[in-house]
Amino acid sequence: MKLLQIISTLVLLTSVASANPIGGGKVATGLLNPGQTVTYTVPCYANQDTTFALRGDGDGDIDCCVYDGSGNTVDCDTDSTDTCLLHVLPRWTGTFYFKATNNGRYGSYYTFVAQ
Repeated sequence: MKLLQIISTLVLLTSVASANPIGGGKVATGLLNPGQTVTYTVPCYANQDTTFALRGDGDGDIDCCVYDGSGNTVDCDTDSTDTCLLHVLPRWTGTFYFKATNNGRYGSYYTFVAQ
């Protein structure tokens, strides 16, 4: 199941032209319990689109946001699904923070990708 999630997330991202974060693309998997938040730190290049994606297993409502190094919100996906797709085009090279929160009633296994 996890391999299928990773493959489907990567397929979703292949249609979007983007630059890898500094140090290369990031992939992570895990379990996000109700009310839990997970944060990924992703350094990004200036003037290069970076795509952040998270896909859950269909059991939850996961909301995602990307913040810059000063804590300003750059982009959010707060619909009622457990799939997030965010794009960031930084004006400067720096560290960005991707945060995902499970607002659903059930735990959700997820795959996170930044590229």
